[in-house]
Amino acid sequence: MAAYTKSIEISAPPAAVAELLLDLPGWPTWTASVNEVTPLGGEPVAPGTRVRVRQPRLPVAVWTVDAIGDYHFDWNSHSPGVTTVATHRILPTNTGCTVTLSINQSGRLSRLATLVYGGLTERYLSLEAEGLKAAAESSR
Repeated sequence: MAAYTKSIEISAPPAAVAELLLDLPGWPTWTASVNEVTPLGGEPVAPGTRVRVRQPRLPVAVWTVDAIGDYHFDWNSHSPGVTTVATHRILPTNTGCTVTLSINQSGRLSRLATLVYGGLTERYLSLEAEGLKAAAESSR
């Protein structure tokens, strides 16, 4: 199993960060790691919602939302031999919040996925964290 995690401190209210993070179709406006996010079945996004995600240098993937709340959401995607689970957490702090983004991959081909896409996955988590920080802090 491969695991990737990126945490970042953001000087913005947790609710403002959550508004950006939970607006899945809006992701391309604040991160270069995502070209398009399209809910398949309408809004609002809720557990069970399927979402098509287009990212540079990766095959198009369909993700299913597992859980969504005020300050978190989880989703998963399946490809042949690999299951990917992503978690997104916002924890309030005295100066704003800490956001933690995690990717966990399992399955018989997960080691191969790590060899082929591990560096890109780490880079994309960093782009997402930094982009979210910049967008949240600039909108204050």
